[in-house]
Amino acid sequence: MNAHHLNLMRVTIAFVFIFFIAMVSSSTNLLEAAEDEYVIRWQIDRSAAPNLPFNDVTLNVAVGEASGIRVTDLDGGDLIYTYDETKGVVSITTDGDSIELSFFTQTAGNPLIGSFAPATLKFNQQWAWSHGFDDNFNLEGSISQFEERDWRATLFLIGEPIIRPEGRANLLTTRRIQDLITEGWSIGNHSYDYYDCEPRPGEYIENIVEGQEILNAVIEPSSRPEYTVISFAAPCFLDQFHPAVMELRDDPAISLRINESGGRYPLLIDQNAVDQFVENIQVFAYNPDLPVGRDATIDGDNLEEVIRRIDWIARNTDETKHIWYNTISHGELEELENEGIEGRIGSLVEYVYRNYGPLGTDEVWVAPSDQVISYITLRDAARFRIISASRNSENIDPSLIREVAQNNVGELESSGFLPTRVRPQDTPIPIVIEAIAADTPEPEAVAIEPTNTPRPFPTPVSTEIAEVEIEESVTEVASDETASDTGGIPTFVIALVLSLICLASLLIIAALFFFFRRYRAAQ
Repeated sequence: MNAHHLNLMRVTIAFVFIFFIAMVSSSTNLLEAAEDEYVIRWQIDRSAAPNLPFNDVTLNVAVGEASGIRVTDLDGGDLIYTYDETKGVVSITTDGDSIELSFFTQTAGNPLIGSFAPATLKFNQQWAWSHGFDDNFNLEGSISQFEERDWRATLFLIGEPIIRPEGRANLLTTRRIQDLITEGWSIGNHSYDYYDCEPRPGEYIENIVEGQEILNAVIEPSSRPEYTVISFAAPCFLDQFHPAVMELRDDPAISLRINESGGRYPLLIDQNAVDQFVENIQVFAYNPDLPVGRDATIDGDNLEEVIRRIDWIARNTDETKHIWYNTISHGELEELENEGIEGRIGSLVEYVYRNYGPLGTDEVWVAPSDQVISYITLRDAARFRIISASRNSENIDPSLIREVAQNNVGELESSGFLPTRVRPQDTPIPIVIEAIAADTPEPEAVAIEPTNTPRPFPTPVSTEIAEVEIEESVTEVASDETASDTGGIPTFVIALVLSLICLASLLIIAALFFFFRRYRAAQ
């Protein structure tokens, strides 16, 4: 090989080396441009809220098309969250005082990235259903229907039978009440000595306070001594109790917040909601100064009517209308003309569970009424303050990340995010009472199939389940790496091309060195 060929080989090697460095650099820049990493931290101030039995709030945050999502408190503890990829929104639920959210997003140029608002309902669900069991008797069968689905309800208890249980059959004992409190059931005040529906002027406040004191004495030695009774259910729905509840609400020594009586149901619980008609049905705006209604229809042996109302609620909820349905029943007791209530309650619970719960569209939040009241109260009273924010490890002005109206976080189509999911205007689920099983069969045996479009994420029902969901979600992101793109090229394609370029460059250099060494050896 002459000097000319030797110089040509050296130039070729140098060119390949420079080309390799340039491709690595450009590909690295491309990968960096494909995703921006955000870290946002909030402090939650609940000081404006009254004393409540539950302190959970759910925060919706716009993240766009995101990956690598991680949600903790400022001490590093994992928090419950879900990610709705159809809206580009992360929903974070916590009873703590801080949130740290980190994520990679390819829609970082959108000014709504990081915008946030408290969700109208816990877990960002569409509507809520609460059930209450009145009185202390003959309730075990109906209670078990909720326990089998890992759901909870409220026990509205009369105080006097608790302290004088002698001679009373099928009574919830103090020990049983405490066990149910431990399991997450809620307790409501149903007066001291439920009398025969006759007004007794001058005795309302005393009756409420004595009932409250007995319930507090039951709660104090339980596993949840901090639990606070905030709901009162007037005997026989007597209107005369309401002024007494409102007067006691101003007494700091009494924890009552709400009178659950009367016919104001169902309730709209969106911020600034107003009374309105939906499909010619009256819907009331939630107002803590007015009685919260409870529907006793199922007590009157009319399961079909209750199911029709539930179907109507599911059909008429959307991103701006969230409805709360509150129902009531008594125990299995012939004297109350309430025989068969256990079977009706079981059929109702199973219907909701299979059509709108975990085995259906998973859009309903089933919770005791005081949980719903606590959530609504905190949602409107809590303040979320951004204490720091960064993009690609560089601090950004927290004021650039803004709080928006509660129902606006998911409406991102016009802002460049993925389109907002539109809830189908479906017809009510056919009511086939015979097909509603009293027991829980395997999913294959379900006779009633939901017609609603399933939600893209499940509702966490416990911290343990939620942690598993988070872990699986993070695993999917780590293994897939397809959430980011630049000009329509997925990240994994960029990485693959980069790897092939590097391999080809190394092979060319190796081949040149091999031939050069062979040539030198031949000399």
